[in-house]
Amino acid sequence: MIILQVSSDSRYLLTTVVFEVGGETFTCTGKTVIDPGYTAVMPWQAIPPDEELPSSCEAGQVCSIKEVC
Repeated sequence: MIILQVSSDSRYLLTTVVFEVGGETFTCTGKTVIDPGYTAVMPWQAIPPDEELPSSCEAGQVCSIKEVC
């Protein structure tokens, strides 16, 4: 008897934040995992936690600049 089990696709939400500083436009893109799917058993293909955006980002939010490098 052969048992074959196939994991579902991994699903994630892709979010892009567009912001302006001193007349220059910047973008930042992040991924939030919705369903790990097959990456639960193949973690080396999972989206790393450092690709997530902070949950405090909201549309229309105004932030102050603390430091310019």
